[in-house]
Amino acid sequence: MPKSAKKKRQADIDFDASNSSSVNSFSLTNEQIIQISKNVLELLKPSIVEIIKTTISEILPTLTSSNSSQSNSASQTIPTTPWGSPPTSLAPSPILVTKLISSVASNTELLKEKSCRAVLEKLPNSCDENLVVGQIVEKCGLTDKYISNLTHRHPKSLSSEPSNSNSKPKIIKIQFSDTGSRDKFLFSFRKAIYNLPSLPKNLTIRRDMTPCELAILYSQRSKAYELNKSCGLFKYYVVDLEIRQGLYCKPQINNDNLNKNNSNSIESIPCLYFNSRSLGNKIPDFKHFINQHDPYICLVTETWLTNQNFIPSDFSFDGKYQCFYANRETKKGGGVLILVHRDIPTKVIFSGSKFSCEIIILKLILKKVIYLINLYRPPNTSIANTKKLLKFITDFSCKEIILTGDFNVPGINWQENTCDSTSLSKMLIGWVDQNQLKQHVVEPTREDKVLDLILSHPFETVYNLEILEQFSSSDHKSIKFLIRISLQKHKTANFKRQITSKGFINMNKFLATFNFENLLSSYFSVNDKYNVFTEIIYFIFNKFHPIKSVKRIVKESYNDKIKTLYKEKLGIHRLLKVKHSKELQLKYRIITRQLRLELKKFYYKKESNIISKGANFMHKFIRNKLKSGNRIETLIDPDGKICSNDQDKCDLLAKVFSESFKVDENQEIKDINNKTENLTDIDFTVLDVLEMLKKSPNKNSTSPDNVPYILLRNSSEILAPIITDLFRLALDSRQIPNLWRKSIIVPIHKKEMLHSSCKTNKQNINFP
Repeated sequence: MPKSAKKKRQADIDFDASNSSSVNSFSLTNEQIIQISKNVLELLKPSIVEIIKTTISEILPTLTSSNSSQSNSASQTIPTTPWGSPPTSLAPSPILVTKLISSVASNTELLKEKSCRAVLEKLPNSCDENLVVGQIVEKCGLTDKYISNLTHRHPKSLSSEPSNSNSKPKIIKIQFSDTGSRDKFLFSFRKAIYNLPSLPKNLTIRRDMTPCELAILYSQRSKAYELNKSCGLFKYYVVDLEIRQGLYCKPQINNDNLNKNNSNSIESIPCLYFNSRSLGNKIPDFKHFINQHDPYICLVTETWLTNQNFIPSDFSFDGKYQCFYANRETKKGGGVLILVHRDIPTKVIFSGSKFSCEIIILKLILKKVIYLINLYRPPNTSIANTKKLLKFITDFSCKEIILTGDFNVPGINWQENTCDSTSLSKMLIGWVDQNQLKQHVVEPTREDKVLDLILSHPFETVYNLEILEQFSSSDHKSIKFLIRISLQKHKTANFKRQITSKGFINMNKFLATFNFENLLSSYFSVNDKYNVFTEIIYFIFNKFHPIKSVKRIVKESYNDKIKTLYKEKLGIHRLLKVKHSKELQLKYRIITRQLRLELKKFYYKKESNIISKGANFMHKFIRNKLKSGNRIETLIDPDGKICSNDQDKCDLLAKVFSESFKVDENQEIKDINNKTENLTDIDFTVLDVLEMLKKSPNKNSTSPDNVPYILLRNSSEILAPIITDLFRLALDSRQIPNLWRKSIIVPIHKKEMLHSSCKTNKQNINFP
C-alpha cells in the first residue's frame, strides 16, 4: 500500500475517533431533539411544497387525458373549465387525493401540531402581531388556552427581497393548547373583530393547512358524510385528515317538532288553531302571532269579520298563504278563517254559513287526500240546527278528515269520554263515537272547559298536540298540532329587473355609438331585420338593467321591546299552567295589553315610513293593500289530473281556451271582393314616431318581441329613426314581421268565480 493511501486511511480513522468522542461527551435532551427537528422541517418545507407542486403538475395531464372521453358527453350540457371539470366543483381526483393523503398523513406529529394552530392573514407587517392576536384571543375568551411564545409571523420564503411595510403581509401562526380551543377561535373570530374597531376589518382566519391539505380535508368530510348517511348513524368523523369510527354511535336526529331536513320536503305539516274573539282590530297581533309560530296551516274561529272590513292582503303574508274565509253576513260575531301555505294544493268544497254556523271545508290534495274542516258553532244554536250540521259533516267523515272548531259544548269530559245529562252533549259524543273520530284536546281551552276541539279520522293523522298561550286578548288558549303526512316544498325564485336612471344614461350612451344601419343592411326581409333589431335591443337592455333574484323576507324583524314583552308573556303563561293565581292573571293581562300597544306602534311606524317617501309610494302601498292576495287555486282537468304549479295551470287554461275558440273547418268563408278603397301609403315622420314613443307608459310590461314600454320611452330619441325606417320598409314592401301576428292572452278569473273549477269556469276568461 502506498504511503499516501496509508496516511489518508489513518486520517479517516483519526477523524472518526474524534467525532465519536465528541458525541459521547455531549448528550442532547428530548426537547432539544424535537426543536432541532422542527427547525429542519421549517427549512425543508419550501422544498417539500415545490416537490408536491411538481408531482401534481405531472399527474394532472394524465388524469385529464384519461377522463376526456368520459367528459365529452357531459360537456355538451354542463359548462366546463379548461381542465374538463364544472367551474363550481374543481375537486381533486380520487387518485390524486389518495396519493396526497399517504404523503401528508405519514407525519402524524406535524398533523397533530397543525390541528392546534390557526393562521391569521392580511395583518400589515407594521402591526405588532403579539398585541393584535392577544386582543382577539381575549375577546374570544381563550386567554388560558393561548400559547403566546409559540405564536409568530411566518418567516419569508426563500427570497432575497428586502422586508418593508409595503410588502405583502406575512401570515401569523397562532398556537393553542388543544384542537377544541382552535376551533372555538375560528368560530368566534369574526365577532371578535367587529368588537375591536381599531383593527382592520379585512383580516381573515383559517386552519394551518396548505391548499392540498384543505382539498384532502373536504374530500374526507364528504366520505364521512356519505358513510354516516348510508348507515343512519353519526358513526364516522374526520380527525387529522383521517376518517375515524366512534365507539358510541348516535342515531341521526329526526325532530318532528322542527319538521325540517336538508331536502326540499317536510315530514309533517305544522298547524295552529285559535279562537281570536275579533280579528279585525288585532291585525298587528295576528301578524306577530303567525310570525312567531310559523304554521303551514292556520285555523281561526270567531273572526268577527265582514265582507266590508275584510282586506285579503292582511292575511296573505306577501303571497305565502292562500286565504279562505267565511264571514257572518247578517249580524256581528262569528266567522271562520283558514290560511293554507301556497305549497299545499287546495280545493274549496264549501265556504259560508250553514245552519246558523260558519264553516269552511277544504280538500288538501297531498300524497293522500285530506278533508280539512273548520267551523264555529254559537252557544245559542238550536239542537235541530246542530243535528243538521253534524249530518252535513257526516258525508266527509268516512274519508280521511281533520275537524277543528269552537263547538261550545262544555259538558263533556273528553279524557274519560263521559258527558253530562244534556241532550247536546250526548248527541255530540255519540256522533264522534259513531263516526270513529278521535278527539285530541283534553286540557281546558277556556277557563276550566274544553270548548275548542280537534278531531281526526284515522286517529294517527293528528299528533304532537300542544296547548299554547292565548292569542292577544282572547280568553281561549291556542292549540298547535302536526298532520302526519309529508309535503314537498316548492322553492320558487323571485326575480326583479334592476331599473335605474343611471342605467338608462349609460345605455343611451352605448346605443348612440351602436351602428344599426350597417348591421341591418346584411339582412333583406322585414321579418329578419325586425327580429335582429329586437334581439339586440333586448340584449342591451338586459346588460344595463339586469334581472336579479330577490329574497322575499316574509318574517318580520321586531324590536327588542316587543321580543322582551313576548318572552315575559310566555313565562307567565308557563307559571299559570302550574299554579292559577289572580295576581299572575292580572300581570298576564297587563303584559298582553302592553304588547298589543307596542305592536300597533311598530306597524304604524312602518307604514308611516312608507307613506312619507312620497305620493307614488303612498299610492303603491294602498294598491298593494287593497288588491287580492289570492292566486288561481289548484285546478283539475277533465281527466282528473291535478294542476298545482303555475306551468300546469297555464297549459290547462291554454288548452281550454283553444278548445273554446276553434274555427269550424266546414264553415264556408265568403270571398269578399267589393273593396272600393285601397290604403297605399301612410304619411308619418320621425317626429311622429318620437312623440308616440314618448307617450308610452312608464312600465316594464312587454309584448311578444320582449321590448318593454319603459325602454321605448326612455330611449325614444335614439330609437325613433331606426323604428321609423323599419315601419316605412314594412309599409312599402307590404310585409309585416311574424311577431306582429302574435299576442299575449292573460286568463283572469272573475272574482265571484275564483274558487270554481276550470271545467265550469272556462267561459270566464277575460282579455285584460
